[in-house]
Amino acid sequence: MTKPAAFKATIEGLKTIRTRKVIVITMEAPIEHLNEITAVFEPGAWVAVARLDPHNGTAAQPASLPSQDDDAQGSTTDEHRGGSTMKVLQTAGNRASLLRKIAMTCNDARFRRFLVERYRTVFAMSDNDPAQFVRHWCRLESTRDIISSASAMDHWNKLDAEYTVWRDVPELEKV
Repeated sequence: MTKPAAFKATIEGLKTIRTRKVIVITMEAPIEHLNEITAVFEPGAWVAVARLDPHNGTAAQPASLPSQDDDAQGSTTDEHRGGSTMKVLQTAGNRASLLRKIAMTCNDARFRRFLVERYRTVFAMSDNDPAQFVRHWCRLESTRDIISSASAMDHWNKLDAEYTVWRDVPELEKV
């Protein structure tokens, strides 16, 4: 067994590979942490991933669903982000791409089935309209507003990641 090691990074992407039944997580870390990363890196080695508290860098408590009060009081998420969400939104092409992805997801029949299965009551309160559900879930008046709100982007990313796993890795649903 190798010596324990750890490093901090931001999660930048999630992709499923159905043929291998795996999920690939893309992470970014400052180049200055290369020594810590190489101490962890060993092909095929099992590692653990934990969400860190953005205020002090320690392991955070499990995240809860967004509440209406979070947005009324002003979320600290925007202030303490590592920059991952807002970095995605820096170019017009990326903003347009994100809005297209949200629209395509909302028009996907599988996404509708996911919402019925996972969020039946809230989805019904959204008139069974996926786009309206996303606006409600992300606390938005218009889907276009997502590009200027890190909090809304975080809500969307969590929902999209949950949907991606539901859609691409159904065997996890049986666990």
